[in-house]
Amino acid sequence: MADPVLLSAPEAPPPCDIPLLPFQLALLDDLVQEDGVAVLASGLGLAQIAAALIRLQHARRATDPTQTGALLVLGATQWQREGIRHEVARQECEVTAGVAAGAVPSPTVPEITAQVPAAERGALYAAAPCLFVTTRILVVDFLGGRLAGRDLAGLLILNAHRVSDACGEAFAARLFRATNRAGSVRGLTDAAPALAADFNRAEKVLKALFVRRVHLWPRFQSQVRADLEAAPPEVTEVSQGLTVGMAAMYDALAQLMDACVKEVRKSNKIDATDLTLEQGLFRSFDDIIRRQLNPIWHTVGPRTKQIVADLRTLRTLATYLLRFDAVTFFSYLETLRATEGTNSVWLFHSAAHTIFEVAKSRVYSVARGLTPAKRGSDAGQATGSRPATVTVTPVLEPQPKWALLLDLLLEAAQEGAAGGGEVGREDAAGTGNTSSLGGAAGPTVLVACQDAFTASQLREVLTRGADAHMQHMWREYLAQRAASGRPAQDQHGGRPDPGSNMGSARMMGGMPAGEAAALAAAAKHGAGVDPAATGQNPSKRRGKGELERRGARAPENLARSLAVRVTRGSFDVAEAGPGSLEAAGGDEDEDALPPGTESERQPRASGEGAVSGVALADLPGFPPGARGRVDFLVLEEHDERLVWERAPGSVIMYDPDVALTRQLELYNAMQTRAGAPPLHVFVLRYEESVEMDRFQAGLERERRAFESLIRSKEVMSLPTTAHDAAAALDAAGRPIAVPAPLLAPGNAATRTAGGRASTGAAARPARRRVVVDVREFMSPLPAVLHAAGCDLVPLTLEVGDYVLSASCCVERKAIPDLRASLASGRLFAQAEAMARHYATPVLLIEFEGDRAFALQAAGEVGDEPRLHSLMARLVLLTLHHPRLRLVWSRSLHATAATFAALKANQEEPDPVAAATAGVPLEAGEGATADRETLVNRPAMDVLRRLPGVTEGNLRPLMRAGGSLAGLAKLSEAELAEAMGGAVAARKLKSFLAQDCRALFRML
Repeated sequence: MADPVLLSAPEAPPPCDIPLLPFQLALLDDLVQEDGVAVLASGLGLAQIAAALIRLQHARRATDPTQTGALLVLGATQWQREGIRHEVARQECEVTAGVAAGAVPSPTVPEITAQVPAAERGALYAAAPCLFVTTRILVVDFLGGRLAGRDLAGLLILNAHRVSDACGEAFAARLFRATNRAGSVRGLTDAAPALAADFNRAEKVLKALFVRRVHLWPRFQSQVRADLEAAPPEVTEVSQGLTVGMAAMYDALAQLMDACVKEVRKSNKIDATDLTLEQGLFRSFDDIIRRQLNPIWHTVGPRTKQIVADLRTLRTLATYLLRFDAVTFFSYLETLRATEGTNSVWLFHSAAHTIFEVAKSRVYSVARGLTPAKRGSDAGQATGSRPATVTVTPVLEPQPKWALLLDLLLEAAQEGAAGGGEVGREDAAGTGNTSSLGGAAGPTVLVACQDAFTASQLREVLTRGADAHMQHMWREYLAQRAASGRPAQDQHGGRPDPGSNMGSARMMGGMPAGEAAALAAAAKHGAGVDPAATGQNPSKRRGKGELERRGARAPENLARSLAVRVTRGSFDVAEAGPGSLEAAGGDEDEDALPPGTESERQPRASGEGAVSGVALADLPGFPPGARGRVDFLVLEEHDERLVWERAPGSVIMYDPDVALTRQLELYNAMQTRAGAPPLHVFVLRYEESVEMDRFQAGLERERRAFESLIRSKEVMSLPTTAHDAAAALDAAGRPIAVPAPLLAPGNAATRTAGGRASTGAAARPARRRVVVDVREFMSPLPAVLHAAGCDLVPLTLEVGDYVLSASCCVERKAIPDLRASLASGRLFAQAEAMARHYATPVLLIEFEGDRAFALQAAGEVGDEPRLHSLMARLVLLTLHHPRLRLVWSRSLHATAATFAALKANQEEPDPVAAATAGVPLEAGEGATADRETLVNRPAMDVLRRLPGVTEGNLRPLMRAGGSLAGLAKLSEAELAEAMGGAVAARKLKSFLAQDCRALFRML
């Protein structure tokens, strides 16, 4: 158990036992001493730091009854919340081991969601020491008066790299600081590349959270290195060459990507200085293209857009080639051919034909022969005129890594059977928690893979065998092909339909004549597979002596001069040579490209949830007395707590990952300090592939990001005090004068013009009230409006999103929402409701600041109007609702300026009237109820469309006629008096008195 951390801050609780490494305790002490943003390297225990802060808050409330206020955790995703809860329970279990049950209350962290009523939220704020809460709910409770900043102990903001001045976390921090200057505001993030991506982004995050310190903890920090490398894990790198077919497809993909990059470089709209083939293999390439094309996306030609989408597709194929089996990869290629068709550019390249043909050869082979001549046929008949027969023979090439995985597991099983198995790591540490699961004694082997599909596939390979699994995939492929119905050439026995484009299909990898019929026949006859036919794997399974073991010395550099160096068993970054990928990016979460790009499609596992493990003794070909089991860790599900739950003796990294590597180092360091043996880590990789290049590029990118943050920290411009940065807001959010003790001496007085500028109430501009729908707080616009000087009143509105005055209501639409609501007809109903209750209904069309200020590209308009186009639907909307006003906004701040102009010289809105507008009320609840129940809305719609009727004479006509039947009985003079003119009255009277008997006779 680690030594207790001593907190020296004035408000610090008594010493608390925290089972963390020394560098984590130092980071925790820095955060407690002074608020700030802590930036950790990925995988260095962000959940553990957050859990320790939560436990400190629980200890403060438990030991000092006078302490009140809750610590609110913001910005956490669902998997982060689950991981923090698990880490809190784990730390508490380690600390309280040996203590009588019930002596120390176990910390719990409730969560406030939209399903929690307002009354219960108030009770939770007052009673719970720590809470998970969404920023939307917290901001609404702040503005609604249910919660004040003075009632809280502080804010803990996760994923601080996403914070901006208009985000919900910054809005909540501003409202918190308005009434609480002593509470804590701390930020945590493990995404250093994202924090260093933009100019002065770290400085902007600090200003948005009103803190002055950034704590940087990279992997190369001396204390971190000392803690993690005191007893490093035993790392073994196992390399495997690509098969002949995989290497051929890999080269073809590189050729295609090189051709696409060259085409992109020809465009005069893109700065092609940093666009290289190496960068096209990484997701950061999409960021470079997106930043350059977003502002001018409406002017980019369709060919350039398609090439950008093709680059993303090709990069996906390069990843799937190494991850998926031969049948799944070939099926995915056929899906691409069917969905993209003639729109794609790369499908017509000669290298694409190589990819399709080689992918098919890994699944099955085709043999062609001649049908024997019938008895009695002409002996001199030409041989070539006989019909050819096509025979399909399954090949079913397995993935090379499967053999490596089976060898490693078999070696572990043999060692466990011979030596009786190791003692579980947790049991060796003396905690009493063994690593045996399901009654199977022995250590656990954890296999880490990228997605659930790969984990499910590996489990099938282990339990059924590689050959049997490939046969199963082959039968499923044939069954799916027979059930889905293939293109025209499949339906005619290999002969193309006269109306089909067979030439294009062949260029894109279409099937030759007769092959589709042979596949259909194979599916019909059960798709029997010869076991001998599946033994054609070019890569032989390596035995125990053939595995490439790498110990303390560094290996040779990889193909692209980035290598994995095993230093005393731990990972490190090799020095990059002149030809290294200096500008290559890591494998971050992918951002969406501009409109028009296809999303990456990925097969999913058939089952939902985690992939279950299996005992080694139950695997075919393994010793019956094998001890232990194998479990699967899915990286995309962020279930890293499985490492602590299973306490494995060995970890096999089927897919290398930077964050998991650090987590394993952290886990090994904490376990070896408790007396457990070092962790065994096996890294499986393909030689001459992009797999390890991405791994090393991720390490290099993170290192450069931390170096950039260190340099920017030296010259960072920050406010004089954190209180000065809080924009000096009072309890209602209004600007107040900064107290003199809070101002720094010297030139700080220049902020108020040398003290001559007034900061009192007389100098403050009048606050403008805006009623906002609570659902709008998921967007950044309310935060910008509040910063611009508006008092926000959050309510649930049935009509509109923003009520600016008693007569003005605004419905906000972003471009994607505008398209969807126009297509579904929802916007027509919303416009009708606004026109019914407000004199000035406004439709706000909001664009993003970094995108083009254009509704659609000029090439999308066309020479002739189209009925279902976006422009046509907007025209129909304005024709049906003449009073509707369209407002185009380029950015959030432009929207705030527009709202200020619309509110000029207008009465402030009534929150009660805004909340009750559009709400159906029962009769007898006042004049509003009478209007809602007695007005015939369909009859009003009919009246609006009659000749001569306008918005100016609509209501006088309604009062004069009372109904449509009464309107028809009015004379022309009475109509002229009500409508204010004889011409309009004559048009309406002639329409109502029109004789239609001739029309009825024709019908």
